[in-house]
Amino acid sequence: MSYIPVEKDKIRKIISLIACTAITLTCLNASAFSTQAASSSEIRSQINELQKERSKIQNEMEELKKQHQENQNEIGALIEKKNECILIQYLVYKSKPLDQQSRGFVLY
Repeated sequence: MSYIPVEKDKIRKIISLIACTAITLTCLNASAFSTQAASSSEIRSQINELQKERSKIQNEMEELKKQHQENQNEIGALIEKKNECILIQYLVYKSKPLDQQSRGFVLY
């Protein structure tokens, strides 16, 4: 598996999303345990909110995975094109007579 750079904005989004979720969970956890008089309906509504938030995060993660795969495919195609260009450049260079090969073959 090759390393593909991810845009800094995407990384920041993911980190801030994880941080917000952790803070929310901590606050909800603390409030649930600090008040002994919390009713089961209040706890149920908090659980439902957390499940909705979890679902949103999972959807965003899936979207990021799709984008990552698309980027990998695009980079692979670009590398193939680059390799084809290098091969063509080499073949053109080699097809010239020796007296016309003054510059030499350079890989870019």
